[in-house]
Amino acid sequence: MLSGLEKFIAKRVIILLAVLIILDLAFLKDKLFALAGLCAGGAIGLLKFGFMGRMFSGILSTNKGLSAGKRYLLWYIGSLIGLIAALAASAVINLRLFGGITAGVLAVPFVIFVNSLTDGMGITHNNFE
Repeated sequence: MLSGLEKFIAKRVIILLAVLIILDLAFLKDKLFALAGLCAGGAIGLLKFGFMGRMFSGILSTNKGLSAGKRYLLWYIGSLIGLIAALAASAVINLRLFGGITAGVLAVPFVIFVNSLTDGMGITHNNFE
């Protein structure tokens, strides 16, 4: 089940990825590689964000103990190794694919950064709701 924060971030990431896909289709030469990279990177980024939320809530939970924290840490390190492998494989296949995956993965931190910046400057007042 997704929390309110995860839904908020997911909606904005999907909107950002839709804009990037439209720009990709309008301006790039290797449209399919970049499109595939954006879709794959967006999925990876959103899954990683959801997993990190569950990992932190599991670590901070007082019921689960130290073994759960170790398990979540190993899963997190494994996900980072998988991400590095996906980025390395995409860089070998095609640089547009690599750029698409990188942009898709970085869409989540970018959305969080922009929302934090606009909230901090008083432009918006959604407080991730």
